[in-house]
Amino acid sequence: MSTSPKLARSALSRHITVVAICLLVLSLLALGPVAPSPADAQVGTGTRLRVMAVGDSVTQGALERPSWRYGFQKRVRQSGCAIDLVGPNNVLRDVVSAAGIRPGMDHDHSAWGGRTSQMALRETSPWLPLFRPEVVIVHVGVNDITQGRSLTAAVTQVETLIRRARAANPNVAILVTRIAAPGAIYRIQTQQFGNGIGRMARRVHTARSPVVVVDQATGWNLAKLAPLDDPPHPNRAGEEFIAHRYAAAFAKLDRCDSIRRGDH
Repeated sequence: MSTSPKLARSALSRHITVVAICLLVLSLLALGPVAPSPADAQVGTGTRLRVMAVGDSVTQGALERPSWRYGFQKRVRQSGCAIDLVGPNNVLRDVVSAAGIRPGMDHDHSAWGGRTSQMALRETSPWLPLFRPEVVIVHVGVNDITQGRSLTAAVTQVETLIRRARAANPNVAILVTRIAAPGAIYRIQTQQFGNGIGRMARRVHTARSPVVVVDQATGWNLAKLAPLDDPPHPNRAGEEFIAHRYAAAFAKLDRCDSIRRGDH
């Protein structure tokens, strides 16, 4: 029995449609993850404070040391402040998810292992206008020091990051870090970098957009707070040390109370 031209055209049309859908799905899979749109990235309802943690592997964390970010969150939550961690990354080093070992926590951040200050500036800057963080925590310098890079340039790059964060949100508060030495042989360079960060912070600080130095160096004990075979990275006790100091500095910003009052 022969098929009518009308039925043949209908069958061909359905076939073409199915093929087109399959090709579209395959093309989307090939593209991989899509960057969030501005509407998706501008999270927060005005009752949760948007906080971005910027840094290297110390901030990103790894499976055996899942980052100070979680101890920081716990302390801030216990204080009654609702925060929304934001950023383009949400995994630990080696693309390991922390969801299984830190359930119920916010995993977003802007940190990648191996980052220098220059890389942190370059890779975080495009996201600032999208996420518009209200507080930015910057922990960089370890890789600049261990790689022998210019510490003056590193301080300048942190200052540029502050300017770009302010361009995205003029009211942003910045916590910059006097980092702990990533090894006994780097103590002089680490002190030089910390002094530079301190001078820069005092110069660019404003009442509207405060820049506060968080001292993670004083009291840091390499033997107790870092693995013997990996001194640039904190162990679990070291992560709690870092989290405590960031949470204390964060509380002094008074930003959560400002949101409740409607000042921001």
